[in-house]
Amino acid sequence: MRQTIKIVIKRSLSLACLWLASGVIADSYDRKDFNYYSYKPNTAIGFYTGKTCDFINIDHVVSLKDAYESGAANWSASKKETFANDRRNHVPSCGRVNSSKGSAAPKDFSKTVSRRQRVRLSDRALV
Repeated sequence: MRQTIKIVIKRSLSLACLWLASGVIADSYDRKDFNYYSYKPNTAIGFYTGKTCDFINIDHVVSLKDAYESGAANWSASKKETFANDRRNHVPSCGRVNSSKGSAAPKDFSKTVSRRQRVRLSDRALV
């Protein structure tokens, strides 16, 4: 048992060293670093469902976290803010749907939406 634990710890440390050596920033994602300014959607119809929503908000098609993990961690503060507030990457979303999407990448989340929405998503994916 002890030997197994030591091997697991050594592997974890080795992977962590490889991860750090590969140039990945060790800092964790913080949404505040993107300086996103929320705004009220001009519709009550959700982009993903095509239906009227009780509660609607703005969703980033390419989430800030997905962007961060895909390279935005290395962007300047100005570029992060520009990306976060680029309305071409925003869609109105029913609160429940947006919550279920979380920070999933468009390719992952789009598996749960209709073909019509997938085409619309692919038109919107900027990163």
